[in-house]
Amino acid sequence: MIIAKIVQEGQIITLKDVVPTFQYSANLEIQFIKDERYSDYKVIGFYKAPGYPDTNKFLVNKEGIFNLESNVFLRKGILRISFALYKKEVIIHLNEVEFEIKRTLGNANAVLPENDPVWMELVKTEVKECLKDQVIDIVIDFATNEDIKEIIKEVFQ
Repeated sequence: MIIAKIVQEGQIITLKDVVPTFQYSANLEIQFIKDERYSDYKVIGFYKAPGYPDTNKFLVNKEGIFNLESNVFLRKGILRISFALYKKEVIIHLNEVEFEIKRTLGNANAVLPENDPVWMELVKTEVKECLKDQVIDIVIDFATNEDIKEIIKEVFQ
């Protein structure tokens, strides 16, 4: 899913068609649309994620699409994105755009809850989803803490 387009006009870039984006998102794409006057230049991207001091690089594919790592979306705040165009010894840096990452609740990558029935159901759902296109039929059943205690009791008594 493309959540924004960054359009280059000369040495200025602007954000267009921005879809609101929230914390903990992942695998979202942004498209860089290069000014035709720079079509013979290659592109490299830079970003600074909210709450992180370092600037990082990313690659842009031939269609101008790039995907930022999930850790970029961990914190709410302003994500800064910029680009450099290069050809032989010529390097042209463009301005930066600011992309807002909004606050939300929950993190799908968080540690599973301690409540056995909740995490077991989450795992069952994920496994079933992963295997839904497979020809095999797997019945998923988990032993609860009580089952394990009962087994240990039977084995060691």
